[in-house]
Amino acid sequence: MNKYITILCIALASCLGACQDEWEANNDTVQRNPEEGLSVTFITEALPPMKSEGNATSRAMDNYKQAFEDGDRLHVSATFTLLVENGEPDENQTVSKYALLQFNEANDEWQAVENTQMTWPYNAAYATFTAYYIDDSEGLLLTTSPKTVVLQEITDLTDPLKAVTEEPVPYGNAVHLVFRHLCAKLTLINLSSDAIEFWAKTDEENNADPIKNQFQLLLARDDAGNETIPDEDQFTSTGENAHIAAQRTTDNTLTFYLAPGDYYGMKLNYRYDRPYRGLNIEGLRDLKAGTSYVIDFTQHSGSITIEDDDNGEEDPEKDPEKVEMTAVDIDAFLKAIHDGDEYKKDDQIVLAADGDGATTLLVNVDFQGNSFTRIDLPSTASFDGNGHYIQNVARPLFDNIQGGRIANLGIYNEENIVIKENEEPSTNASAVGTIARTCQIAADDPDKANIDNVRLGGIVISAKPPQNSDLIFNVGAAVGNCQGRINNIRFTGNIKVEVATIETEREIGTVNVGGVIGQLTSSGHLSQVSRMEEETPGSLTVISSCPNTTNDRNTGGLVGLSNGRIEDCTLTNTEVDASNTRGTMVYTGGLAGMARGTQGSHATTTNGIFRCKFDGTIKCGLAYSEGHGDDSAEGHAYAGGAVGYAYWVDGIQENEISGTLYEPSDDSATGGFEPYENSIYATGGLFGQAFESPTSNNTTWINFANVYEGTSPNYYKGKIAGRADANSTADSNQSHTPGELEDIDDEITSGDLPGEN
Repeated sequence: MNKYITILCIALASCLGACQDEWEANNDTVQRNPEEGLSVTFITEALPPMKSEGNATSRAMDNYKQAFEDGDRLHVSATFTLLVENGEPDENQTVSKYALLQFNEANDEWQAVENTQMTWPYNAAYATFTAYYIDDSEGLLLTTSPKTVVLQEITDLTDPLKAVTEEPVPYGNAVHLVFRHLCAKLTLINLSSDAIEFWAKTDEENNADPIKNQFQLLLARDDAGNETIPDEDQFTSTGENAHIAAQRTTDNTLTFYLAPGDYYGMKLNYRYDRPYRGLNIEGLRDLKAGTSYVIDFTQHSGSITIEDDDNGEEDPEKDPEKVEMTAVDIDAFLKAIHDGDEYKKDDQIVLAADGDGATTLLVNVDFQGNSFTRIDLPSTASFDGNGHYIQNVARPLFDNIQGGRIANLGIYNEENIVIKENEEPSTNASAVGTIARTCQIAADDPDKANIDNVRLGGIVISAKPPQNSDLIFNVGAAVGNCQGRINNIRFTGNIKVEVATIETEREIGTVNVGGVIGQLTSSGHLSQVSRMEEETPGSLTVISSCPNTTNDRNTGGLVGLSNGRIEDCTLTNTEVDASNTRGTMVYTGGLAGMARGTQGSHATTTNGIFRCKFDGTIKCGLAYSEGHGDDSAEGHAYAGGAVGYAYWVDGIQENEISGTLYEPSDDSATGGFEPYENSIYATGGLFGQAFESPTSNNTTWINFANVYEGTSPNYYKGKIAGRADANSTADSNQSHTPGELEDIDDEITSGDLPGEN
């Protein structure tokens, strides 16, 4: 057992010292020194384990705080019972004290902080002590400002702890503090869902009290000025919409710390309160403090009900006549979001404001396909759609998300609404997306999602490359160029993103086209892309049709060019079509056209693609057009079921790819396709070409169509990769493509990469 012993040396309060003249020598206090005071000695034992209930085989997952560490703080209160003149204790004569202690690991002791006092009154007979540990609680308790721990922020390593002395401690004796856990720990295992975060809520629909989602400590002070912490567990609820959140781990497990109580019928919802499952499980009726419970979804399937996932999120595509829309002054509406102000239409509040930059949409809004002034979303702004829709948006909602936040919003367009860009040569826009052209990371909180839980329905983007050939053109259904974090994008209906030009003779810049993002930079992060439940599933179509001869073309189902991290995304019924694209470097993939990292050791996984799924078709582009006019330079056309070209990526792991990959074709009058002498083609079920990119546990069911039957030495094709180095072998990835095709058609080395950095 680890013991921490400390002696607190603090002067005795003067008000107690003044009592010494009232005492006779025979009251057993003659040896006590009231002026110096006797310090209290504390001993804290190693923290106890939780009891185990439920599936005993899951005990390895039970992590919790089991020892105090340097800097930990305790809130301690004591009630001292005093001796009267005859030397007997009088329970009606008490003094209470409060102290804030901090553990000093180097000295193996607790130390008083902020001038708090904890000494024995020299005329004390005995005392009782209560101590609390709540994580991240700094500073003294106040009678008007409680210390609060929000339970949804508790990690697997700690919960509120409490120690109460079982028997009164006689004057001068050491105080043994034996702590106990105040929360019940509930772990749900074998969960199956694409979502990452879930909310636990009580069944308020059947008159259950709201969940107690926080723990508070408050100091009490009596008329005499005595300070103490009330000796009762103070779990509280914020009331309306009270919940506790937890993140799903990679092994499909959720862990909640809950106030003890009855959780039968508990609702397990997606974040932002979208219904997911109801838990009518008898074992939840009486969760006790200090006990760890495990619920196995597979063993309780009959008691876990599927909840209706509507939650007021009207889907205009399903039943447009039932969705009430409000027309607004678009410029005024967007400016109110920018400024964090309330917006009204007539007497109706359309946009509520909290006065601190955050706004909440209270009704569905119709832009009616009208134009509006370009505006940014500053870092001070937070826009919560509250489950509502903005309909018929004919241009990017925001120009630049400058670190701000958009959440819980739907954007739905009718069939006649098309987001067009660069129709006029003078515009020269370099980025297009329905939510924003560009998105920057939040400087104050890099882990904050800039875009979270946004639904896109019926979106069609039709864009032309800018006239300025020096510009990089980034186009995605959500965002054109993303330096920030995007989480939980859900599609409904048919989504189409197309960049096309008929001006084949002019030079254009690099074009990056993605189903969600055009270009994801090194600081960017994309996760949880999926399709909403639909009776008739819609499609996602990504088209790059730029038969110009210069610069690069990156086309992907999720992202055109990715330098960031992509994870936990699912694309179904998707077409990625670059068949009419030409260029110098033409990379096409089901998930990303190109995934590119920084040359280094791959010590981290800050970039790469993880646990994503693709099902659909991929159509390759060509390196150089018929009239490229320069045979001396080397062109590349790489296409893969997952990624066209993976170059120095930290990791591409656990992705599943299925569908059909169409090899390059040439529909010109000359007939069939044949690679140019100075261009290289590589196609593969996972990667067209992969170099210095650790890949593992990826699986492909890709079949090949429009098969190249020629004998060009510049054409490579493999079930896993057209070309790859030792990082992307058949040993670390699996292919289920039939036939005698090689897994990897040719090994690539750094010597095969002239001019690439």
